[in-house]
Amino acid sequence: MSSTALPLPRFGLLPLAICAAVFAAALASGCGDSSTSPPDGEGTNTDTSDAAAYDVGASPGLSDAGDASDAADVEADCAAVDSFPGAAALDSAEDGTSTDVPSTAEDDGPLAQIGEVAALSGESDAASDDAGRERLDGNDHDVGSANVDQGSTVPVAPVVNGTTYTFTVRDQVLAVDAAKGARVVTFSLAGRNILTAAATAQDNNWGSTFWPSPQSAWNWPPPAEIDPDAFAVSKTSTRLTLTGATSATLGLSASKTFSVDGTSGTVAINYSLTNHGTKARSVAPWEITRVAAGGLTFFPMGDGVPSKGSQDLLALRILDGVAWFAYDEKTISSDQKVYADGHEGWIAHVTDDLLLVKVFGDTAATQAAPGEAEIEIFTDAAHTYIEVEDQGAYLSLAPGATNAWTVRWFLLQLDPAISVGVGSTELLSTVRTLIKG
Repeated sequence: MSSTALPLPRFGLLPLAICAAVFAAALASGCGDSSTSPPDGEGTNTDTSDAAAYDVGASPGLSDAGDASDAADVEADCAAVDSFPGAAALDSAEDGTSTDVPSTAEDDGPLAQIGEVAALSGESDAASDDAGRERLDGNDHDVGSANVDQGSTVPVAPVVNGTTYTFTVRDQVLAVDAAKGARVVTFSLAGRNILTAAATAQDNNWGSTFWPSPQSAWNWPPPAEIDPDAFAVSKTSTRLTLTGATSATLGLSASKTFSVDGTSGTVAINYSLTNHGTKARSVAPWEITRVAAGGLTFFPMGDGVPSKGSQDLLALRILDGVAWFAYDEKTISSDQKVYADGHEGWIAHVTDDLLLVKVFGDTAATQAAPGEAEIEIFTDAAHTYIEVEDQGAYLSLAPGATNAWTVRWFLLQLDPAISVGVGSTELLSTVRTLIKG
């Protein structure tokens, strides 16, 4: 591999600012009845006996990633309501109301509820700052430290067209359709959308959406109030909040708040699940991002080994502690899925020279929802799409409590000098440099 200095991403390197919240680690069992695998093959993780199917190369990366001392470092889910640069300056919104979809009028007033992290943790801001660390390059890295430059951020105002709300930063576009379950329908650079479109996908399996985990609580399809029914809209000049109705079967409602930094193009999505029932319910947040079949998906391995559920096993190659999935249509004759614990709190996908990186709070394997995992990848037998999935911590929500979780998205065009392939050190360095800022 080349040892030359890496070119800067199109939008430059991003200073990070995350206000981490410490979450309770206790698990509760009341998350719905387990049921059979859904017809589209989503399923849940029920089989951990497939480690032998993996090519772990010549590296001891798995054993390194599974060190017990690392698990202790990540008991807190680094999930914050405002984790994009400059968010602190925008956190003074007052109370207000939501409007029904479709909305065509600008509302520069108050936001709907974003998520009550304090109700879950009961910790002070100072304690949360101490606990909120991401593990990068195998070391604890305080993401709220000296690299942050709050003054360099320029929030972007969403523009409405019918039920679609669009954030534009130069040639990058993020579009969200409130009428489609607040689904992200476009995340593009220079006109190239990294996400699948409705015309090329099966049923509602397109774009990027959000579900409660575990799937065994609702089987298939997802509760319509969460995906794909219309969400109510509350919009300011800097943020877009969309809130769904309460699921009649789960007693949960979902909310999504989007903000985009005009300097770097970084997208911050705060997801929240609120328990409207009369009893405690355990749930984890789950982001499902669908990209076109093809390309390369990769993430740092965490504890344990990859495993399978009810679908056929999607095989990964693990080199130096990093899991790689290079899409090969010839090897996919059925729906396939893989479950794994991650490390460092990110997953990335490359289509041609377009790189998508999703960053979230790293969680321990013990914090995953039953039958689920922090990282999941799914491919369909029709070779239509890949699901690049990430999940947060499985938490017990008291009646009226909210589980809030933030994911940051980056999109950039890779320099032709960067090698795109399994084991590429240049590609790994690009991702790690990008998310460190």
